[in-house]
Amino acid sequence: MKLEHSFQLVMNHIINSGYSGYDPYDGSNTNSPLIINYKYTRAFSTYLNKFSPINFRKLLGIKPSKQNQALAFIGRAMLFAPDEYQHEIADIANTLVNSSMKKEYGYHCWDAHGFPIQMLSGYHPAGKPDIFGTESIARFFLELHDKDPKPIYREICESVCNFFINDLAVVNSGKHFFKYEHTTSEDKWCYNVSVTAANYILDINNTFSSSFEEEFPKKCITDVVERQKENGEWYYSYDLADDYEKPQIDFHQGYILDVLLNLLKNHNGNESIKSAYKKGLEYYYEKQFLPTGQGIYRYPKKWPVNIHNQAQGIITFARAAREDFGGQYSEFALQIAEWTIDKMQSSRGYFYYHKYPMFTNKIPYIRWSDAAMAYALGELMNNK
Repeated sequence: MKLEHSFQLVMNHIINSGYSGYDPYDGSNTNSPLIINYKYTRAFSTYLNKFSPINFRKLLGIKPSKQNQALAFIGRAMLFAPDEYQHEIADIANTLVNSSMKKEYGYHCWDAHGFPIQMLSGYHPAGKPDIFGTESIARFFLELHDKDPKPIYREICESVCNFFINDLAVVNSGKHFFKYEHTTSEDKWCYNVSVTAANYILDINNTFSSSFEEEFPKKCITDVVERQKENGEWYYSYDLADDYEKPQIDFHQGYILDVLLNLLKNHNGNESIKSAYKKGLEYYYEKQFLPTGQGIYRYPKKWPVNIHNQAQGIITFARAAREDFGGQYSEFALQIAEWTIDKMQSSRGYFYYHKYPMFTNKIPYIRWSDAAMAYALGELMNNK
């Protein structure tokens, strides 16, 4: 009952908020000329609002927003109880269909956030599609099609595959990958993004008997598998021009593991895939979480506890258990969920963003925290 109660609390909070909220990266989502007209003030506002436990957004004119990627994960969470949320699912589907940028780009694709993001590493303007947000939304339509088949859902799914293949596929120095967005350099290889897109194309072929060429997406996955370290971890990305691999180890490990598990389950994954999955899963279990269920921020850095790490741990271990990779993973998914509910869920239903040893950042975030945890709890309840 604890899981069900927690799920109901967060879903009620999401619905009562009108699916709108703040985001850790919304520091440039303001009309203030002092912020939006200059790179460094945009970046300062982004990092200030991302890490500060005090919410300065009202002072800076940053308003809650409704975000396409958040809607997709909320919709996917609702699909675990489709009869209860029938009208809400239909409304989310209509909203996402209407926000597609097919007219601008020729394919169904989406701006994941709806606001500009300024990081020190670069600027992502509003109104531009990216591969990860688009896959999240397209995955919602694929899962919705399983419950309620409609021609428009298939058309969306296949159009997204064409977007990935025709606009974002790269072969560079013998490596095959999908880049994050149109403006991303063809030297920038982000592992989890690439395998996520590749996996989606293979799933569309399976579901609809589509005829997308599979050699390229399979090579994308193989090339990432080969980047696995001996201890089972994956770094975050590789810059082919600088020969620099970014050593960031967090929830992205779970993203890659979920893709490999899907290959084993649905696409005749070979022994090398199975070996990489098992080794990566053991690393995720032993190194990236404490026995209590508390996630490690970015291994080996322990703090802060990031709610996104908690959500992805629940998802990855629940799926591993469902496919009989070990009973300990079922128990551990539940352990992570219970720790997170006890330590990081408000009595109002929303989940906290970061937890430190001496204090907790309690600012509610619709996409990063609540949508992710709602989906994770639904995934775990699906196991039960």
